[in-house]
Formats: sequence, C-alpha cells, structure tokens
Amino acid sequence: MTQTEQSKAAKKFSEDWKDKGYEKGESQKFWLDLLCNVFGIKDFANFVYFENQIKEKFTDKTITNFIDIYIPSTKVMIEQKSIDKDLREPIRQSDGTLLNPFQQARKYISGLPLSQHPRWVVTSNFKSFLVYDMENPNGEPEEILLENLEKEYYRLSFITDQGSVHLKKELEVSKKAGDIIGEIYIIWTALRASCFCKLWELTNGE
Repeated sequence: MTQTEQSKAAKKFSEDWKDKGYEKGESQKFWLDLLCNVFGIKDFANFVYFENQIKEKFTDKTITNFIDIYIPSTKVMIEQKSIDKDLREPIRQSDGTLLNPFQQARKYISGLPLSQHPRWVVTSNFKSFLVYDMENPNGEPEEILLENLEKEYYRLSFITDQGSVHLKKELEVSKKAGDIIGEIYIIWTALRASCFCKLWELTNGE
C-alpha cells in the first residue's frame, strides 16, 4: 500500500466512523477495519487478540477481567471505550473502584507475565486515541484524533510495525527543515547582494 493509498484509506475510515462508537457492539469492527483497511493486515486472526482473559485474585474470590485488544508481535494493549467516555476521567469498574482507561490497562498489566507486558498502551473512545509509551509510563500521552487520521495515520503505525518510531508529528521535522531552508535563504540573499554590489563596482569602474 502506497502512502497515497493509505492516506485515502485513513480518510475513508475516519468518515465511516465519524460520530459512531458503542464499546460492546462496535469495538472489534472498528479495530479490524483500521488494522486491515488502513494498515494492511491480512492474517488478522493470528495478529490481534480480543477479550483476552486475565484473573484477578482476592482473598475470598477470583475475578475474571478482559483485555479488550492485545497485539503480541508489536506489544500493544488497547483499552476501548464508548464515544461518550472521557479517556482522561475515571470510570467506575465492576469492583466499584474508579479508574481511567489507562489506569485500568495498568491494572491488567500487573497480572500478566513480564514477557507479555506491552510496550505501548492505547486508549480510545472511537474519536480519539491516547498513546502511552510504557518506557515512560508517567509521561503525557500522545493524542491522535480520528478527524485528523487522513494526515496523521502514520502516528499509529507502531501498532502494526515493530520498527516504527513515527509517533511524533511530522510538524517537528518540518519545522527543523524550515529552519534550515530559512538559513540557506539568508545566505543566498547575502551572496546575491554581494554579487550585485561587485557587478555595480565593475560596471561603474568601466
């Protein structure tokens, strides 16, 4: 898939899912659509796992929790919420505790073997993606909006590509490139002025 094709696919995806988002009924369709049609995953049955069980043991009982989405090859855990949920605000859990989606994911991580700990945690409410780098779990997440996916789809490429480090916006790269071009322009302007002055001196000297 070329970048142009991927951008078009991302645009269609964002248009198809605008104002939609019921956690229980549409989460799997949402992510399969994104993975297969935007990022080109073909063998999704062996790539992504839904509703993985994880046991939480208490003194008098054991509770079964479910990890919404887990991708072993890229070590990505995804916690999906409905469109009306604020991803940064706490939500009441089945045991009565209040946790935001990222805190909920961290709770699940604590029950996994170390080899299965994710590198990335993504929380989503269909209209927004918050991405947490577990190399810096206390840092601020990167946010990608569904409405901007046509231009910023590459920021989610780490979900399917182990080698991707393109989470930061290309704006930072563009700014550096712009600074360099600006410096080149200043030098070129100075050289041009110098040449004109030299030409004027030679012409007047004649």
